[in-house]
Amino acid sequence: MAEHAVQAATSEREQAVVDVLTLAFAQDPMARWALPDAHVYLKAWPLVVRAFGGRALLSGSADVLEDGGGAALWLPPGVEPDGERLVGLIREHSPEPRLPALMEIFEQMKQFTPRSRTGTCR
Repeated sequence: MAEHAVQAATSEREQAVVDVLTLAFAQDPMARWALPDAHVYLKAWPLVVRAFGGRALLSGSADVLEDGGGAALWLPPGVEPDGERLVGLIREHSPEPRLPALMEIFEQMKQFTPRSRTGTCR
C-alpha cells in the first residue's frame, strides 16, 4: 500500500485543494444534477467549494496530500459555510427548474447537521 503525506492546507495550497475537489466531484451524481452542463460545472464548482468549505482554510482545518491527489475541508464547531454565497451560486448556475428541489435539499441538510453539546456546530 502506498503512503501519502498529509499536510495542513495553507492559503498557498488553496488552488490545489479546489482543483482536486473539482475533479473529485466531477462524477458525483448530486453535483452533476445540480450543475449538469460541463462548462458551467467547471466554472461554478470551484466557487461552490470555496463557499461551502473555504473557511476551513482560514481556520486551519483543511488537509491536502503532499502530491495534491486528495484534500479534505473540515469545518470546526462555530465555523459555517458561506450559505448566502452558496445559495447565490446555485441560483445563478443551476437550471431554474431544479432550484426548488435544491433549496429543499439544503434545508434538509441543515436538519441533519450535528450539534455540539454546548451549542450548534452549524
